Amino acid sequence: AFLAKDTQLRTIKAKDPEQQKYASLTTLREQYIKQYRQTIVSLKGICQAWGLDISKGISGKARLIDLIESYAAFPEELRAGLVDMVTHAQTTQKVLNKITNTLEELAKNDKVCQLIQTIPGLGPIYSSRLRATIGDIRRFKTPKDFPAYYGLVPRSIATGYNEKKGKLPIEETKQ
Repeated sequence: AFLAKDTQLRTIKAKDPEQQKYASLTTLREQYIKQYRQTIVSLKGICQAWGLDISKGISGKARLIDLIESYAAFPEELRAGLVDMVTHAQTTQKVLNKITNTLEELAKNDKVCQLIQTIPGLGPIYSSRLRATIGDIRRFKTPKDFPAYYGLVPRSIATGYNEKKGKLPIEETKQ
């Protein structure tokens, strides 16, 4: 009831189906990344505890299974579980690649994503994320409202009573 009376609160517009598609795909992608990393870190930790050091480049390779199966220090019960972890990581990586390719293809064919990608440093994945959250850009009253929506604020330099917002002058950044 108190929130309904509050005139300062902005209304939140529901996502359209296109935004929801991008939001769901980026969320799925993030979840698979998290799962893959957790599996690989756990696998490396267990192997290292038994004296088998797995290099960074071998993690996703099929020969990792051969390496685990041929390592004599592993008990048989552990070996089967580690092979399952490698298989799980490889399956997760395949699904992750499929979702990433889908997002890249969607971004390639979407005018809004193409426009976002004109900003230096933003590729198809980040343009898809922004596409999912921005919606209609005209909902932001001023250009400053857009970065504020994401919690970004200009740099504040306060000396005494003077306060400057934005980038440091070029002379000050060189020192």
